[in-house]
Amino acid sequence: MSSLYPLVEAAVVAACLGVILFAVANVATRRGTWPAMAWAAVGLGWFLIVWELARAGVFEGTRGSGRLGEMAVMLVPLAAGLRLPGLGQSASPSPADLVTVQVIRVVAVVVLLAWASEALPAWLALPIGGGDLVVGLAGPSVGRLLRAGQSRVAVARLWNAIGAALALFTMAAPVTSAPSTGYFFSLYPLVLLPTFLAPVWLVLHLAIQRGLAVAAPEAPRG
Repeated sequence: MSSLYPLVEAAVVAACLGVILFAVANVATRRGTWPAMAWAAVGLGWFLIVWELARAGVFEGTRGSGRLGEMAVMLVPLAAGLRLPGLGQSASPSPADLVTVQVIRVVAVVVLLAWASEALPAWLALPIGGGDLVVGLAGPSVGRLLRAGQSRVAVARLWNAIGAALALFTMAAPVTSAPSTGYFFSLYPLVLLPTFLAPVWLVLHLAIQRGLAVAAPEAPRG
């Protein structure tokens, strides 16, 4: 996998920046330039903190504090996301937009590359790599279904539940498995998946669920 390292790093970093760009673009559309600039500063600032910690090896599995560090940086975006006003409400992006943007999750194909090179066990790599790949590929289709009519809410709820479960697995499995098992998930750039991207996906799933809960009472009855 060493020959693919530059491509893996570029793909993972691009995915992280893509999520930030999506948030900034939506804030700019709904609230204006200055709020968008504030979001850009916070999002990029947090990414740079996690990125630098990852590159410095702070999360490395052989260090006693590595797993504690991973868990700490996972909790920060979760806590911030849960406290955001209007999450999943009218001031936020539509559930369809929040679903569609998760096409970025196809970046998890890099985990399958790690598994193919025997760097990760199948029980860890297949749910994260294969599961996120399927969720990401299905995102645009589920988003189109939501835009087509609220009667498709049940499909979106199923997709959302699967995606949220995979995000939780991505966060929990590497830090709860044996150090040797999830070691490559503690190294840069793969460590950005559980420490940066997965918490963001979980916050988005919460926002989607809230948005679908608002839409459900208005869905047409058969």
